[in-house]
Amino acid sequence: MRTIVCGASRPIKFKIGAAAIMWWEETEASHVYFYIKRFSGIHLLYQAVGSGTEFEGYTRFRMINRPVYEKEIEITEAKYMKLIDYLVPRLKCKYSRLHLLGLFLKRAALYCFKLKIRNIFADKGKSEVCIEALCTMLESQSLVSLAEDPEDMGMQEALAMLKTMPGVELTL
Repeated sequence: MRTIVCGASRPIKFKIGAAAIMWWEETEASHVYFYIKRFSGIHLLYQAVGSGTEFEGYTRFRMINRPVYEKEIEITEAKYMKLIDYLVPRLKCKYSRLHLLGLFLKRAALYCFKLKIRNIFADKGKSEVCIEALCTMLESQSLVSLAEDPEDMGMQEALAMLKTMPGVELTL
């Protein structure tokens, strides 16, 4: 068996973009990610950031980010190999600030007019933000069944999904 951990975080140092996301989304986190626990203790984190989708060491990630929620999931060796085969071709997938603008507009329509709209900048896999990268991975690996398109999910929906998905909640 292998272990992956899905989580949500906020930066340790103030960052205007992260602060805006947390304020607008009314959440304690501005970013989601997951990492693969390795037997060596050197855990491999996968995330979507400004430079694109990438792997990073979890220790380095923790030097600049504070996890606010994490959930551990056990997967078989076969699912682990399928996960790696899914992730590697997606490395350096472009990050989309327009996608974030679309999520802002989607939430604004809900807050101001009680209208549910789609993200007008959704591009079906040509680019990803952190929520989309995490949620499409989870769904593609049959670890969750999403009620909403990951292109339309904001931080509120991502945190709700994390908290209700199967797995063991970690104490931070």
